[in-house]
Amino acid sequence: MEGLVGLLNGRWEGLWWTDSSIMALEVNVHPIVLMNISDHFTRVKAQNLGAAQRVIGALLGTQEGRQVSILNSCELTYTQTAAGIDLDFDFTDKRLELFAQVFPTFDFLGW
Repeated sequence: MEGLVGLLNGRWEGLWWTDSSIMALEVNVHPIVLMNISDHFTRVKAQNLGAAQRVIGALLGTQEGRQVSILNSCELTYTQTAAGIDLDFDFTDKRLELFAQVFPTFDFLGW
């Protein structure tokens, strides 16, 4: 098993599993996604005076067959309730509309 590949020949090649006998799905993650997640978590933690809090975001990109490319992300707002998480769908819809204007080929891949 070869594992995760990140840096090949001095260039970023995304993250994917290289042993095709285990997984037939290829997932590429752009570095901006990792930076967005880290930035969002750090900002929320700083706003809460160092107390860690869950952050939620949307993953955006493309999918062609079994190849998924996660190319961007954005933070989502929510409220913690006794029953779980109440996602702000108005905010989410607005963010996804704005991203669709700038990146019309990107789809919402998950959160």
